[in-house]
Amino acid sequence: MTNLNEEKSPCKIAFVNQGCRLNQAETAAVESAFWKESGYDIVAATDPADVVIVNTCTVTENSDNDTRKLLSKLG
Repeated sequence: MTNLNEEKSPCKIAFVNQGCRLNQAETAAVESAFWKESGYDIVAATDPADVVIVNTCTVTENSDNDTRKLLSKLG
């Protein structure tokens, strides 16, 4: 049974960006929104996280393959 008086750990969120500068700007904006909200803890993609948000662009077959490799490493 959960003790209601216990403090809950903040949700840990990691952001991973793969792509152009527009993707980098979009990822930074989303990360900033989560950072400003209470209850979220932004962690590095290499750290354990409850949620990983991946922002990528797949225009070519090579970028599709790179994205699959990235998701495989994260999974």
